[in-house]
Amino acid sequence: MEGQVFEDGMRMRVIQSYTKTYPDPIRGTKGDALKIGEPDVDNPDWIWCVGTERRWGWVHHSVIDRGSSCLKEDYDACELDVSLGMKVEVGKILSGWAWCSAETGEAGWVPINCLEERMT
Repeated sequence: MEGQVFEDGMRMRVIQSYTKTYPDPIRGTKGDALKIGEPDVDNPDWIWCVGTERRWGWVHHSVIDRGSSCLKEDYDACELDVSLGMKVEVGKILSGWAWCSAETGEAGWVPINCLEERMT
C-alpha cells in the first residue's frame, strides 16, 4: 500500500484508536516557503518544518522542494482523531501514515498501523 494513491478511495476500518498530537499543525499551498528542520529519528521520510504562518509539524520529504525550501504541492499536516471500529476512506499513504476522510467529513493523517482494509 505504501506510496499508492487511491483515486476512488480505499475503505478501511480503525483497529486502534488514535488522538492527534498537534492541534494546529503546519499547512500551506504549493510554493509556500518552509524552514526545513531535521528528519524524524524513527521515520526519516518525515521532516520537521515551520511554515509561513509560524505553524510547525512533520512534512513528508516528497512534498518538499529542498532547492527552493518550499512546498511542491498543497499540504496539511492535520491528524485525524479516530476510534476503534470507525470507518474511513484513504486517499494517500506515505511512509506509515494514511490521509483519511471520516464519515463526519473530517480529514487528516492517521498511522497506518491503526487501520485495516475492509471489504465493500
